[in-house]
Amino acid sequence: MGFSLSPSPCTQSAPRPLPFAEGILTMKHLLPLILCAAAAAAHAGIPVTGGPSLQWPNTEQLQQLVKQHLLVAQQYQQLAQATQVQQTQQAPPQLKNEAVRVLPGGKRIVEEPPGPKTLRKAPTRPSFWAGNPSPTYVIDSETGLKECGWPWISEGCRAYKPGFDRRQRAWVIKHGGQWLKCPRRESIAGCVDYYAPAPQMPEQD
Repeated sequence: MGFSLSPSPCTQSAPRPLPFAEGILTMKHLLPLILCAAAAAAHAGIPVTGGPSLQWPNTEQLQQLVKQHLLVAQQYQQLAQATQVQQTQQAPPQLKNEAVRVLPGGKRIVEEPPGPKTLRKAPTRPSFWAGNPSPTYVIDSETGLKECGWPWISEGCRAYKPGFDRRQRAWVIKHGGQWLKCPRRESIAGCVDYYAPAPQMPEQD
């Protein structure tokens, strides 16, 4: 007589506590545990035979198999939770900045933002970095990310160090052939034209 193995009893809700104390082991409780035993046997180290010579385990073996199966299920659940946490903690993907090109040898070629249309590029003065944190723009350069008080690179900009401080920031990138000012590095949402008024600048590291 054949048995249907779908759906697996190992994935179903556990039945009420087995009536071992009553000295009664019904087929309703026994069959799901026997099927689970095949999955747990390798971990439990208990030989389980199959086919025509199927041997029914005794109560002690059956209890051991159940405990081992529950332990393996718990380990799989912990592994899945750890994987989910790791994926959540990974940095979000960044928008491609078309102003940055990396040559085969690894050299970075960076096109800087154009600056104002009519006036010269005003510097970021040392006093800008003193006192209360002022909003800044983060911009790619050939030496790495720069942080400036204006949406262009000029004298007085400093190297951008994630986590150094928390202030309102926006990112200057080139996307779709157009220079943009964006609230976040990883999303096009909220970006404005380079010459438009400043976008929303959320506080961020």
